[in-house]
Amino acid sequence: MADHVVVGKVGRVTDRIWPGRLGAVLIPVRGGTEEFYARAAPGVAIPAGETVKVTAYAPPRSVDVELVESEPGTPPFRIPPRG
Repeated sequence: MADHVVVGKVGRVTDRIWPGRLGAVLIPVRGGTEEFYARAAPGVAIPAGETVKVTAYAPPRSVDVELVESEPGTPPFRIPPRG
């Protein structure tokens, strides 16, 4: 997957996504991490700190996301350190 493509990437919710409202997510893209506005499916809330997958992109800075169910024993998503 190209580094500039955001659909399919996994990120972390930084500002809770309320039903029918925008939240925020950090997504690894273009060699770093960038924050995008995010919305979930109708009626779904996703708290900050949860791991999500990008399902759609609306330029310039909005994405649709779905919660990623982690396997037992799987470490949570971590934003890699810059450097």
